[in-house]
Amino acid sequence: MTELLSNNFTEFDKFPTCSLNNCITRLEIQNRFKCQKCSQLFCCEHRIDFKHNCPSIPPPNVQLCIEIKPPKINKCSELNCKCKLTEINKFNCNQCNKLFCASHRLNFEHKCV
Repeated sequence: MTELLSNNFTEFDKFPTCSLNNCITRLEIQNRFKCQKCSQLFCCEHRIDFKHNCPSIPPPNVQLCIEIKPPKINKCSELNCKCKLTEINKFNCNQCNKLFCASHRLNFEHKCV
C-alpha cells in the first residue's frame, strides 16, 4: 500500500497535517483545502474560516450590557399629590419652574416661593 521512502518515512508521512493546532488529520491531495483569507491548509472539517478561527475574520459584534432605566414618570411637584402628569395635564410654574397638575397649577395652590 504505502511505499517506504528513505529515512524510514512512508509515503503517507509526506502529506502535511491540518494547520489547526489540535487536528492531526493528514492532508492528502483530495482532502486539502486552502483558506482564501489566511492561505493556510486545512482538512475538510476545518476548511471554513470560522471553524479554524481564521485571523482575518472580524470579531463578532459584542453588545455591552446597558442598564435600561424605566421611563421617568412625571408627577405633580405638590408634596402630597399623586397625580401623574401627561401632555394635557402638565403645567409649568413660571415662578418656581416646577411641574404641576391642573389642580395645583396656580401659584397659590402649590405654595410657590
